[in-house]
Amino acid sequence: TLDAGIFLPCDINPEVTLLADPICQGTEITLTATGGDQFVWKLNDEVIDGQTASTLTVTPNVTSTYAVVVTDSSQFECFAEVSTVVTVNPVT
Repeated sequence: TLDAGIFLPCDINPEVTLLADPICQGTEITLTATGGDQFVWKLNDEVIDGQTASTLTVTPNVTSTYAVVVTDSSQFECFAEVSTVVTVNPVT
């Protein structure tokens, strides 16, 4: 047999959705990632240890940027990152 080492191009389109934005300070919100089968969440460009599920529930005190690296393990080296900003309004 002969292996030509040909791989199909990565075809992934990750998305992050949140149910409400903006939120009030102290409010819990769940972010949901789609488009793959493996997930690594980040907060302001720093990996959040242990957060590898497709959902992330957070209670931010200030406006923050959340990102997720989504991988499709059925495709060779196929991953993409998508981010969203959670706007937090102070309690009045």
